[in-house]
Amino acid sequence: MLLNMEGDVENSVGHNPEWAALSLLKLLKCKYDYKSLSKFTGLPVSTLSRYCTNRTLPRGVKARKLLQTLLPLARAEDVVRESLKLQPNGEVDMTPVLFNPWVLRLISSHVSEAFAGRKVTCVLAADEESLSIATAIGMSLDKKFSLVSRKPLWSEEESVSTVMYLPRLGVREVLWIPKVIMNHRESVLLVFSKVIDEELANAVVSTVERVSAVEGGRTHVSGVFALIAGKESWEKVSVPPAVKKAALIIL
Repeated sequence: MLLNMEGDVENSVGHNPEWAALSLLKLLKCKYDYKSLSKFTGLPVSTLSRYCTNRTLPRGVKARKLLQTLLPLARAEDVVRESLKLQPNGEVDMTPVLFNPWVLRLISSHVSEAFAGRKVTCVLAADEESLSIATAIGMSLDKKFSLVSRKPLWSEEESVSTVMYLPRLGVREVLWIPKVIMNHRESVLLVFSKVIDEELANAVVSTVERVSAVEGGRTHVSGVFALIAGKESWEKVSVPPAVKKAALIIL
């Protein structure tokens, strides 16, 4: 479940109900026409149009009421499933999700709820494809964010490079991680856009922990989030008992 519908709506989607209501409305406008949204919300088409075009904004009680009405229509899992495109070769095209700011904000709200109560000081994308999700989550949580890169994006003074070996696949990959994360005491939320191979996911998790230890830092992984994960692979992603892992969609 994306949000606690019976709880504090503001806390579930952020501390600004006006922003949250408008974000959800614009997201749902991609799926529904104004006539359908008017039927759902009880608001005139002209009012909804002014909201979506930023000519006016819902305020106070009106924003909260609109938010409560829209939340049941915007479960993150449903929205993401509907946005994904299955390619002829069987692969999933995630572009409609990764490039849509309203969907990313909805995912961020889900992650905030899923990891509520967990200490997170940094959000780290496990690869380049996961960066937009990690960025959205970091901004939503007001935490720093970066990525584990397969390319040398930073200077040698600013980054740590290490070799990740995947025995079953017979592959070696060089990873670069910013020193500012590894040299400090960070509680990292590691973000994957998809987990289809547990060996790769486990290797990234252990690499982050290992590099921090080598660099003399106290950074550790406090949580692992995947937007999409294969059921068997996700079950085999190994994390310590104190580390929470959560996937939005299990295939």
